[in-house]
Amino acid sequence: MPPVPDPASAALARTALACLEQGGLALLPVDTVYGIAARADLPAAVESLRRHKGRAADKPLAVLFASVDQMRDRLQPEPRLRTLLYKLLPGPLTLVLPLAEACRADWPGWPGTLGVRVIGACDCSSLIEQLPWPLALSSANFSGAETPTDRPEEAFLEGAGFHWPGSPRLKNASTVVDLCVWPPRILREGAVSEDRLRALLETA
Repeated sequence: MPPVPDPASAALARTALACLEQGGLALLPVDTVYGIAARADLPAAVESLRRHKGRAADKPLAVLFASVDQMRDRLQPEPRLRTLLYKLLPGPLTLVLPLAEACRADWPGWPGTLGVRVIGACDCSSLIEQLPWPLALSSANFSGAETPTDRPEEAFLEGAGFHWPGSPRLKNASTVVDLCVWPPRILREGAVSEDRLRALLETA
């Protein structure tokens, strides 16, 4: 029997989607740490996110997809990478992929690589599952400040169009893995240890 929808969560998801659709910023307790998100396909929304954080234009943002299928359809990864994506995601990983030449026109302003995420279960899963477009995602803190594991500081809450209540489940940043090289290379260890990642890759 499928789970019974939570009316409160469904209402929050509708409000968050309306905010994001119009280019607003949403604060979300994703699986790892508290994040701030905006539509990745709207350059003005991405720039608004950068301004809010005080993040330099040359510092990358992650891109969050609703599912691995959505990521595959948007980014068209080559077969070996596609196999890895289905093996490693969803979960607390940020995977750095080459951006296929055919996708460049659809991703104005993004560099030649993307750090991509499909997150695990979290308080805002009812929103993530409905996303018709990917989100630019970063930790909900001013650049240089401590990453919030529970709740963003009050000053950071101001200016965001939506704030989903709750708390991240893991309270640890995602592990960042470079899949542009082989074997893959850990750029930042976080919620997934190097040993755990190695075990996952060995079975891929």
